[in-house]
Amino acid sequence: MYPAVRTVRKHQRKSELDDNKTLMDIGVRASRTAVQQALDAGVSITFVENGEMVKLDAGNKKTFLKRVTVKPELKLRDLLCQN
Repeated sequence: MYPAVRTVRKHQRKSELDDNKTLMDIGVRASRTAVQQALDAGVSITFVENGEMVKLDAGNKKTFLKRVTVKPELKLRDLLCQN
C-alpha cells in the first residue's frame, strides 16, 4: 500500500461542489433517483450485472441481452504512482 499523502489547504473551499466526495455522492443519488423515476414511468433500463448486459422492465422482469467483458476499474493512484 502507498503511504498516505497529506494535503494541506491554505483556504477553505468556497463551495461544497468543489469537493470530489460530495460530487460523487450527488452523482450516486442522482443516478439512483433517475433509475427509479424511469421504472415508475414504465421505461426499461439496461445495465451490466455480473458480466452480463441485462434489461430491467417496469415490472421488475430481467431479460438477459448478452455477455460483456468487464474491464478492471481504473484507479488514479495506480496511474500516478508508477515505479
